[in-house]
Amino acid sequence: MTAVTTLVLTPGTCKFCGCTDAQACAGGCAWIDESRTICTRCDSAESMALAYTALFEAVARQTWRGLSPAEAQAIVVLGSRRLIEFQRELEALDAQALPPEVQNRLRTEAAERADADATAILQRLLMGPPAPLVVP
Repeated sequence: MTAVTTLVLTPGTCKFCGCTDAQACAGGCAWIDESRTICTRCDSAESMALAYTALFEAVARQTWRGLSPAEAQAIVVLGSRRLIEFQRELEALDAQALPPEVQNRLRTEAAERADADATAILQRLLMGPPAPLVVP
């Protein structure tokens, strides 16, 4: 039987990188949640990790349905490209001195755009494109 490790959350300490109120990430960061357990740098990385996981799982499922290695590679490249663009959007927001409520709204809008693009990429994976897919 395997032991289950429980993650202990400490307010004012990021659950991923361990930065604190007193020792922020290199380049600076802020808290994204009221409990102060996820910093802006790790929030972006966590979002990318979750998106990559979903993308790789979708590619793996489709490979069993006859997706060629070249088709799988193209889907992963397009998905990765969109994730990189999303990361750049978040970094640009972090660099601006905006009130937290404005920054949170803009981060949410950027995430919604990335989700819509990811959906289009996954639809291409599942059904094939009716036309060439354009990713900004």
